[in-house]
Amino acid sequence: MPQEYPYSVPGGDQTIMAQDFDDRVDVIPVSNPNVFSQAQRIMLAQTKLQLAAQAPEMHNMHEVFRDMYEALGVSDVDRLMKATPAEIPEPLDPAQENINALDQLPMTAFEGQNHQAHIMAHLTFGATPMVGQMPTVAINLQKHVMEHVQIAAREQAAQQYLQMVQQQGGQPADDQQMLQMEQMTAQFVAEGLQQLRQLSQQLSGAGAPDPLVQLKEAELQQKAQESQADQQIDQAKVQLTAQNQEMRSDQFQQRLAAQERQTQARIQAAMERELLKQRNNGGTPQ
Repeated sequence: MPQEYPYSVPGGDQTIMAQDFDDRVDVIPVSNPNVFSQAQRIMLAQTKLQLAAQAPEMHNMHEVFRDMYEALGVSDVDRLMKATPAEIPEPLDPAQENINALDQLPMTAFEGQNHQAHIMAHLTFGATPMVGQMPTVAINLQKHVMEHVQIAAREQAAQQYLQMVQQQGGQPADDQQMLQMEQMTAQFVAEGLQQLRQLSQQLSGAGAPDPLVQLKEAELQQKAQESQADQQIDQAKVQLTAQNQEMRSDQFQQRLAAQERQTQARIQAAMERELLKQRNNGGTPQ
C-alpha cells in the first residue's frame, strides 16, 4: 500500500495514510467485552474463588481475591489487601518457614544455612499431631527438607573439590574429577537420607519399644506359659490314669491267681478226703 492513498467522497477529496493500518491499538476497552454486566462479573469471580479454595496450593490466592474485589466494584483494593511478598525469596529461620508452611507459602533452602538445624526443626514440627492432620503441609515440609539435604550434599562435595584443586596447584579439575565430584554429591545425598531416616524414626518413637506392644507380648507370653502348664497337667492326668489302670490290672491278676489257688486247694482237699474215706472202708477206688 502506498504511503498516501487519495479517494473522493461527497464534499471533497480525502487521503488515508499507510500508518493508519499499523499494529498500534488506539482504542482499549475498559472491561472484558465478553462479560455483559456486573452481575455476571461477580458470578465469574465467585466461581473462581470457589475453585481456588478447593486447591489453594495450585492458585495465586492474592490475585483471586483481587479479582473478586474488582468485580464487586471496590476501588481501593490495595488498601484492603496485604502487599504480595517479594519475588526474590530470602533466607528465613526454621520457625518462620514452619509458619509459612501452615500458610501454604513457598519455602526455599539456601546455601550456607545450618542445614542440620533446619532439618531437625522441620522434622520436629512435622511430627506434631497438628501437621499429621494436614497432608499438604506435611508434603511441603518433606520437599523442603529434601532441598536442605541436596544443598548440604553439594556443599560437602564442593569443599572436597576445592581441596583437590588446591592439591593440584590450582589447576582446574578435568572431566574425570568432575565426574568424581558428582559421585561424591550422590554419596553425600545418600548419607543425608540415611541420617534423615534415623532422625524421623527417633522423633516418631520407632526406635524405642512401644509400651502397648510390650504389654501385648507379655500377655501372649503369659498365655503361652498357661497353655504349657495345662499341657503338663493333662499329661500328668494321662499318666495317672495309665498307672491306675495298670494297678487295677495287677490287682485283678492277683485276685484271679488267688482264686485259682483256692480252687486248686479245695480240689486237692476233696481228693484227699475221698482217698482217706476209701482206705477206711477197705476198698479201692473205682
